[in-house]
Amino acid sequence: KKAKKDKEVAAKNAKIAAEKRKKFEADAKAKAAELKKLEATAAKLEKQTAERIEKAKKVSREQTEAAAKLQEQQIKDLAKLKEAQAKLAADAAKVAGDAKAAAEAEAAQKALVK
Repeated sequence: KKAKKDKEVAAKNAKIAAEKRKKFEADAKAKAAELKKLEATAAKLEKQTAERIEKAKKVSREQTEAAAKLQEQQIKDLAKLKEAQAKLAADAAKVAGDAKAAAEAEAAQKALVK
């Protein structure tokens, strides 16, 4: 009777672990997609900055100063973006780790069911 009860608890725990794992995997997937989007934005901004630097070399002194200010702002924006990207990458790694731990917990519970 106790063994049956233990099996029921283990099966319930395995189900909970599976749900957690699925949630973590979905979170990890969402974070990866968000990171990809952020990387694309950063790449675009880097390209724009490089293009503006090239243009700035060709224009008058006044325009060069204005372009330099814009460039300075873009470099700051890019730094913020890179910081957000690094934070997101760390979050994604943590979520992936959580998903792995949940999968291991699920496997352990399933082993108890058998």
